[in-house]
Amino acid sequence: MERTIKIGKINFYDNEKRTNHDVEVTLRLSDDNCFSAVANVWNFHHSDILMGGQCFDTILNDFPKVKKNPIFMEVYDLWENYHLNNFHAGTKAQEDLLKEAVKNGELNTYGANNYKETCAYLESKDMLYDKNYLVSKKQKDGNTIKVPYQYGTGWLKEEIPEEDLLRIKSLITDGIVYKSILENNKNDELEKGDYEYER
Repeated sequence: MERTIKIGKINFYDNEKRTNHDVEVTLRLSDDNCFSAVANVWNFHHSDILMGGQCFDTILNDFPKVKKNPIFMEVYDLWENYHLNNFHAGTKAQEDLLKEAVKNGELNTYGANNYKETCAYLESKDMLYDKNYLVSKKQKDGNTIKVPYQYGTGWLKEEIPEEDLLRIKSLITDGIVYKSILENNKNDELEKGDYEYER
């Protein structure tokens, strides 16, 4: 499933007096729940894109009025957490360790742009191979054995939690933000799974 949502207009150039440039986001969710999102800022005539792709951070930081747009903020949160959820170079344990290392200043960044340092850091923590995440490996004799996953040797899929899948599907199918009734209602009679839509 796929949908392009018009977010609104921004003033892309500082010298303009009006907001002339449409911001659109395109969301995709495959049958096996792989999610992607892209953003585009169009020129006035819609003949060319002024900025496009993975520019959510730039749009958010350079054009703060989008923070008031609930659909953009919903897409931003989902993009930040689940964009290309089927392309993780590490297991959750490996990536959590790396995120913590960046947060603590032990690494500047991790991943493809810093691959050698990423692997060296994981090796120093005995996590280059995640012994709790086994993958199949074919041997020369044709047999298959289970071995610990080595960081960066494949693409792993992070499953999206059910509540967040509902949020994604709501945006794609209906173009609206999905909210649990339980978030907004203190009624004890409501059970988990009761939901409403909010425009």
